[in-house]
Amino acid sequence: MQTIWFSPTEFVTGDNTLKITYPQGPNSDTVITCPSTGNKKWISMALRLPQEVSIEQLFICYKVANKNSYISHTLLQESKEPGQSTNLYHDPTDLKATASSIHQSDVGGVVPSSAVTLFLRLEFQNANDKIMLGAVGVKTKTIEGGFCGINVKDFGAIGDGKSPHDRAAIQDAIDDLGSHGGTIYFPPGIYQLDQIIEFDSNIIFQGANVGQSVIEGKMLEAVFRKRGLPSDLSRAFHVYFRDLMITNGSRDVGIGIDFTNVSQAGINTVRIEYVQTGICVQGNGAEKGALYVDLYSPLISTTTIALQCQGVNDGVANETHIFGGRIGDVMTGIELNNINNFQVYGTAIEGFTTGVDVQGLVTGAKIFGCRFESNSGDDPATDIPDAKGIRIDQQAIDTLIIGPYFSGRINSIENNSNSIKIFP
Repeated sequence: MQTIWFSPTEFVTGDNTLKITYPQGPNSDTVITCPSTGNKKWISMALRLPQEVSIEQLFICYKVANKNSYISHTLLQESKEPGQSTNLYHDPTDLKATASSIHQSDVGGVVPSSAVTLFLRLEFQNANDKIMLGAVGVKTKTIEGGFCGINVKDFGAIGDGKSPHDRAAIQDAIDDLGSHGGTIYFPPGIYQLDQIIEFDSNIIFQGANVGQSVIEGKMLEAVFRKRGLPSDLSRAFHVYFRDLMITNGSRDVGIGIDFTNVSQAGINTVRIEYVQTGICVQGNGAEKGALYVDLYSPLISTTTIALQCQGVNDGVANETHIFGGRIGDVMTGIELNNINNFQVYGTAIEGFTTGVDVQGLVTGAKIFGCRFESNSGDDPATDIPDAKGIRIDQQAIDTLIIGPYFSGRINSIENNSNSIKIFP
């Protein structure tokens, strides 16, 4: 991140009722006055920004001689063709400080695609009052690898597979986003964790490539989870993971990504391995839930359970969807319990004891075009002879299975429910 500063001598106006007095020498200010009163007086400054950056914060240095005449609006606008412009950011805060001050606006990571202009709207309640202007600062972030966001290495992460400080740097980067959220970018490297990474709402964890950006933990509970768990059962929203690899060193402990009470979330092309549970989608607590979690192209292997989706303590975990991907070398591929409207499309599940285990009260589960295959075809020496492709509990309601493919020495479907439809 860098802050680019612009001189107040860059301010101009097309309003002929305003007078801009530029510095006559050192230690003098750019001063705006108006011989008449009015509240729609605009001055502007062109912001010459580098390409491929996002605008994170804006700093206005100023003071006013009288609180009755002040800056009433701050506006960022981009434009290219005549008569066409777009507002990027608007701050209606009144700036009335009579001592030299710096007003900070959190712009939130907007990415301009054309020329950017800063506009300040001035209000004069007294004729000839003075508004003094200093420098304007713009804090920007470079778009890394085509992705815009905070680079964890800017906060001290090393990514060499050895540094004990990577987790602290990553958590500092998350905390720097604040409530408005944003993207955490992991350049290629192996990031060692000594504690859980905790996230809030409105965040994207973005890697360079699933084989290049590796998060390596040895956690007993989880590698990633919502801040405050397990005691704080409040909800989070809009959390996504993309193009990353997550490993925890053992298939006997921990969760790769814990989506407990996280809604409108998901992954896209994420590899998770050597962890007890790859992804946990869980609603925990009355009126709590994990809803609308979409998992695109998951690659989960060497786990006890690849995906666990459940509602506990009157919580709900409904509308989880899986699209494609591969699950392999697991005890259970997908475990469902006390949920509604789960759907999986075209996922390959290989090397398992149970491919999909529909436990307890599960309503409306749908399994479309998935492949279930034992470890190595028809070799009795290496197959899992008691493997079940799909197991349906007697409490399951309205389960729909369309076009499954079964290969190897496995039992295709163990059905204990009277409410199931199968279309081979």
